[in-house]
Amino acid sequence: MQTIYMATFNCLCCKIHTHIIFQRTNAL
Repeated sequence: MQTIYMATFNCLCCKIHTHIIFQRTNAL
């Protein structure tokens, strides 16, 4: 159960991190 939770959390962090990089690239 905890492994699935950690995997979901990592996926969310990855999406948020990618989104921030994408916004910064667009800002430039």
